[in-house]
Amino acid sequence: MEWLGMFAALGSAASWAVGAILMKKLGENLSSLAMTLAKATISVVLLCMVLAFVGFELIAFRPLLLLLVSGLLGIAISDTCFFSALKDLEPLSLVLLMMLGQVLTVVLAVLFLHESPSLAVWLGIVLAVVGIGIVVARTLSGDRSKIGLRGVLFGLASVVSMSVSIIIAKKALDTVSTIEATLIRMLAGTIGVFLLGASTGQLGAWMNPFRDRRLAGLFLIAVIIVTFGGFWLSLVAIKYADVCVANTLISTEPVFVLPLSVIFLREKIRHTDCRSRNHPSPMAEGSENVNMKEGVTGALMRDLERGNFTRETLTQALRCRDAEQAEMFALARRRRSEHFPGEEVEVLSVIEVSNICQQVCKYCNMWLKSKQEKYTIGYEGLLRLANFIYQKGRRVLLLQSGENNAADFVSHLAQCVHELKRQQPDLAVILCCGNLSKAQYRQLHEAGASRYVLK
Repeated sequence: MEWLGMFAALGSAASWAVGAILMKKLGENLSSLAMTLAKATISVVLLCMVLAFVGFELIAFRPLLLLLVSGLLGIAISDTCFFSALKDLEPLSLVLLMMLGQVLTVVLAVLFLHESPSLAVWLGIVLAVVGIGIVVARTLSGDRSKIGLRGVLFGLASVVSMSVSIIIAKKALDTVSTIEATLIRMLAGTIGVFLLGASTGQLGAWMNPFRDRRLAGLFLIAVIIVTFGGFWLSLVAIKYADVCVANTLISTEPVFVLPLSVIFLREKIRHTDCRSRNHPSPMAEGSENVNMKEGVTGALMRDLERGNFTRETLTQALRCRDAEQAEMFALARRRRSEHFPGEEVEVLSVIEVSNICQQVCKYCNMWLKSKQEKYTIGYEGLLRLANFIYQKGRRVLLLQSGENNAADFVSHLAQCVHELKRQQPDLAVILCCGNLSKAQYRQLHEAGASRYVLK
C-alpha cells in the first residue's frame, strides 16, 4: 500500500498548487480569517455528505483528541497564518517557504515517530527538496518587494503549526479512516476560527465579501479541490507511507505551481541561456517590435490594446522593466497619438483646499498622523484665490485635499463650487478629495463640479 501513499502525496501536491493559485486571486478580495472560516465550514459540510454515503465508525477518545488538536493547529492556526502570508508573498515565494515545513516534518517524524529512512530514501529526500528549490528559485522572477518580514513570519508560523499537526495526526490514523480523520480535523479548525470570530465580534464582516455570487462560486471550487485533493489525500499519503516519504512528495507542489502561476497569475519566467545580452538574435535587430518571448507576453499586449484593464493586467504591466517597459511606453505613445492627435495642452491650476486626511497610507505628507499643522481654507479665502487665478486667464481649476468625507467639509466644498460657478460660469472646476459616498459625489456635481479625480 506504500505506492498508494506515494500517488496520494503527488495528488495532494497538485491540489495544493491549484488551491494556492485560486486562493491567491480570491485573497485580494477576502480577509484571511474569512477565507479560513468559510473554507473549513464548507469542507465540513462536504465531508459530512460523503460520510453519509460511505458510513462512519465510532472513534476512541485518544485518537479523537489527537485529531482535534491536529485540526486546531493545522487548520485554525496554520491556515489563518497561511492566508495572511499569502497577502504579502507571491504564491511561489510562499510555497518555497512551505518547503521548509516538509523538512521540519521529516525531522519531527524521525524524532517522535521513530521512522528510520534508508540511505537511499534520505538521498532522495535531499535531492528532491534541494532540486525543486533550485529550479523554482532560478525560474520564477517574483517581485522582491513582496517578500516582507510580516509575510515571512506568518509563513513560518503556518509551517510549524502544520508540521506538528501532521505528526499528531499520524498517531491517530492507525485506527481511524482517512475521510473521518479529515472531517474531525476540519471540524476542530472550524470551531477554533468561529470562536475567534465570535470573541472579536467580526463574524459578519468576514462573510460580507461572499455576497458576490461569482466570488462565492470560485471559492467553492477552490474549497472542493483543497478539501479532497489537499487535505484528504495528504492524510491518505501519511497513512500508507512513511511521513518522510509522503511529505517529500508533497513538497513537489512548486513543480505544479510554476506553470499555473504563469498561466493564471501571469508571472514571468526568467529565461537563462548561453547567449549574451550584448549579442541579441539577428532576427531581433532592426525590428520595431520586441520579441514576445523576451518581452511582454502576447496575452498582456492583447488585453491592453483591447482596453481590458483588470487588476491582474495592470499589475503585470506595472512590473515590466527594460525592453518590456519600453514596449509599454511605445503602446502608450501610439494610443496618445490616436486619441489626442492635436498639440493642445490643458493647463490646470491647483488649490490645495485642505491637508486633512483620514488615511494612514504615508503616501504623502497629508496622512492622518502627520505632524504638519492641519488647515482648511475658508469660504472667503478660497473664493479670493480662485478669482485671482481666473483673472490670470486660467479656466480650469483643480481643488484637492486629503481624503475627507466629513459632511461639513463636503458641504463647504459644495458651497464654494456653487459660488465659483455663479461668478465665473466658464470656469471648469475639478475636485480631488478622496473616496466619498455616492450622495456626496452627487452633491458636488449638482453644485457645479464638472469632473472628479479618484485617488
